[in-house]
Amino acid sequence: MVKHTLNTFISFLGRKFNFDAHYFAKNTFWLLFGQGISSVSMFMVTVVLANHVPKNVLGDYRVIISAYSTLTFFALSGITPALIRSIVNGQDGSLALALSTKKKYSIPALLIGIILSFYFWVIRDNSIFGISFLIMSLCLPVIEAYSLYVPYLQGKHEFKFSSINTGIIRLASSAAVAVVAFFHPTTLYIVFAFYVAQAVTLFIQYKILVSKFPPLNNDVDTDMIPYARHTTFAGVFYMILGQADKFIMYHFFGPISLASYWIASTIPQEVGKITNAALQVAYPKFVKGNHETIKPILIKKLVTLTWVFVGVSCIYAVIAFPFFHIFFPKYVDQVWKSIVLMFGFSVVPHIFVWQYYIAQRNVKVMYISNAADPILQVALVVAFVPFFGVWGFVYSVVAKTLILNILAWYVLRRY
Repeated sequence: MVKHTLNTFISFLGRKFNFDAHYFAKNTFWLLFGQGISSVSMFMVTVVLANHVPKNVLGDYRVIISAYSTLTFFALSGITPALIRSIVNGQDGSLALALSTKKKYSIPALLIGIILSFYFWVIRDNSIFGISFLIMSLCLPVIEAYSLYVPYLQGKHEFKFSSINTGIIRLASSAAVAVVAFFHPTTLYIVFAFYVAQAVTLFIQYKILVSKFPPLNNDVDTDMIPYARHTTFAGVFYMILGQADKFIMYHFFGPISLASYWIASTIPQEVGKITNAALQVAYPKFVKGNHETIKPILIKKLVTLTWVFVGVSCIYAVIAFPFFHIFFPKYVDQVWKSIVLMFGFSVVPHIFVWQYYIAQRNVKVMYISNAADPILQVALVVAFVPFFGVWGFVYSVVAKTLILNILAWYVLRRY
């Protein structure tokens, strides 16, 4: 009876909003389940870090994480959507090509990381940063290459296995960081635990999952690598500016301010990742979708999703104060920043628009979206920080989100 009622309700939603509701319900459940594992593990490790690690150490750790995100650009970061598209189109041989290409492109990232390690260790006489960058750089090729099982399985619509195992990766790295942070709360030990745990777990997961879901043919998408280069180069502004706000905060306000900002933004960012779960389900459908059919649906969903996300943010505003008092007592003064950041990190219906055009290989819109985000972020930081200090970083996130949603609405109506 319950199952029948649920299926009837799902069918009603599908007719009401004109989409394959059963497909989304089934696959979004597993993605949300996997994201739930990731979010719970992330929350647990954040509680440990917030309560057992000195704020300056936590700030140093976070700036190193930001540096890693910048280095991934050189490892052909745009290959993920290109590989999904190839697998959706039945060209399973593209996985082997993607893996070998990813390893090759990881070499420049590795070399840049080693140079940075030398700079901090020898020139700046900062052995902690020097060794941390070396560890991070040595793990990067393994992490970047063997994480390709995620887009491979998503392209095969195996969201259950891709999401659960992604959650396991996060759980393993979070558990390693939590244990090390509890007993040895130093930057070097935490960085080592985070990256080595990821590298080892990803390598094992890749071998297991690809043997369970082997490629069904040797067909290779010859357009995959050129398109991956496009998606990567379109993200050049992310490489230059994407983490600039973290570096600016660390340089001008110090590691304690960066640590406090990270604690304030952790829950909002995790809520925002739930949106990405739904987006991962939608992406394969976007690849095969007809532009004239999907476009009007996206226009309607942009409005609906905006109100849903705003509602979630309002609920968080109500519970944030007791939440911080219980779990982050050292950072209670960051509650208001966290509430405002929730509106910036979670009210993001625009990402559905950008991913739709990426799936459709609309290079022009792809460059617009990838350039707009980091340029706006840095421009708004430069505009707000001199007047509002650390609060300027918070206001810049919210203002950027508002502008990107307006831009997405314009692009959707225009193209």
